[in-house]
Parts: sequence; structure tokens; C-alpha cells
Amino acid sequence: MKFIVNRTELLAAAQNAERIAPRVSTIEILQCAYLQAEQDTLTVASGNLEIALEQRLPAQIESEGSVVVKAPLLSGMPPRHSSTAARISN
Repeated sequence: MKFIVNRTELLAAAQNAERIAPRVSTIEILQCAYLQAEQDTLTVASGNLEIALEQRLPAQIESEGSVVVKAPLLSGMPPRHSSTAARISN
């Protein structure tokens, strides 16, 4: 998976995902955010046992794929003031 997305939009989506995902849970996957890159869209999703959130961001997808990461790790990306785009690959 490899994509380029607006950094500000990605950080906002990551922070929203972190608000929904519980910090502590006996079901570890609930502590994570799901990223899926396909066509021209990056989907950021998270949930707990009561609510789910799915956000779609416009992105340049270089290779499609999906990954699950801990929500605080995603929202803790350091902001770069010199660039408005974030390039992410796994």
C-alpha cells in the first residue's frame, strides 16, 4: 500500500478515529484504526462496541492495500509545516 494524501486532512481523520477507538480494551483490534487505499480514496475507519466511524479522503493511490494500526500511533504523526502532503507506504 502506498499513497499520498493531504497531511491536514489525514491528521484530522486520525484524531477522529482515535476519539472513537478505546485506549484500553480486552478486544485489541478496537484500539486500532483501519486504513484502506483503493482507486482515488483513502478510507480511515475505527469503532468501539457502540459506534463506528468511517471517513473517506481523496488521495493519490500508488498501490492499493489496507493496514490496521494503533489509533494513537496514527494520530501522533508529527506535523510538518513545510509540506501539505503526506506520503505513506508499508
